[in-house]
Amino acid sequence: MPISGVGIIAGGPAGSELQAFTRRAFTGKLIVQTRNATPLMAALFANAKPAGGGMSSVTVPMQGGNYVTTVATDASGKFPQPPALNPGVNAEWNLKIIITPIPFLGAEGLVQWDAAVIPILAARMNDAGNSQAEYYSTQIWTNATYGSQDMDGLPLIASAAGTYAGLSRAANTWLQANVIAAGGVDPTRALLNQYIVSAAKFNQGEPPDFGVTGPGTWSRLSRDYLGLEQFVITPGSGFSKVPEGPRSAFNALMVGSVPIYYDPAYGTEGTIYFMKGKYTAPYLHRAAAFAFTGFQSTLANYQLGYVGAVVTVAELVCVKPKSVTVFSGLNFDWV
Repeated sequence: MPISGVGIIAGGPAGSELQAFTRRAFTGKLIVQTRNATPLMAALFANAKPAGGGMSSVTVPMQGGNYVTTVATDASGKFPQPPALNPGVNAEWNLKIIITPIPFLGAEGLVQWDAAVIPILAARMNDAGNSQAEYYSTQIWTNATYGSQDMDGLPLIASAAGTYAGLSRAANTWLQANVIAAGGVDPTRALLNQYIVSAAKFNQGEPPDFGVTGPGTWSRLSRDYLGLEQFVITPGSGFSKVPEGPRSAFNALMVGSVPIYYDPAYGTEGTIYFMKGKYTAPYLHRAAAFAFTGFQSTLANYQLGYVGAVVTVAELVCVKPKSVTVFSGLNFDWV
């Protein structure tokens, strides 16, 4: 609704006449107000791997024990009969389907013909990608239910109980993640370094690549850094001569060479996940990786218009849950 009587627009009858006879001055850009950034989802999907059809579209052979046994011997060189061990099992995942339907009504197309400032269809097509990104981010951070129709989430992967990849974690303890409850303490460099070492030990010597958490938890951790910052001025110079000015704070908080990031919209507060990137990645079906079906007429439903869909078939797979450490129960700032 145009605003009358403000600025250069007159009020009263003159303003009403202007409204009736004058086009609006559109900017020509649609500014999205409701969608969130999805950094963890983007990072994981940047490392996505291809998958195809078949039962258990992602099947990963696992060695859950020892195939051979090493023993000592004496000068005779004798050794016991080697047992035939069978520690090999298959970990299996089914890909999950998500669909974003996109309507295009016949009347909309006729009304916008040669008169569209923002084509509604273009806005819907753009929002389809945003919608799927938000869906995946939500599931990555919240889904703890095995066998659901939704993508597996970090709470399911980073668990020491239940079933994962079709296998019991009680019977196959090597599928258990490193689960640590902090018990209401502030995240500090010393505390996180302790649990980064724990993560490396639990993962048989491999430290995590990164940690990720919510913004409030990250903010509380940053308190342990900011009080120690120092600003050094070169003699004969000053901050006024540096276009960027003095630098303060960080994009990532480094603890023991492990960067800690935050997911601003979806990160779980009070919880930090430490991960090894090479073991956790989405698998995307080759024929349905954010694929558009094309538009089909809705005349069969006695409606003038079209409908299409963006379809993605994927699953988040962790082939070594021991590489994931979840550190929960931390204090966090309200941001």
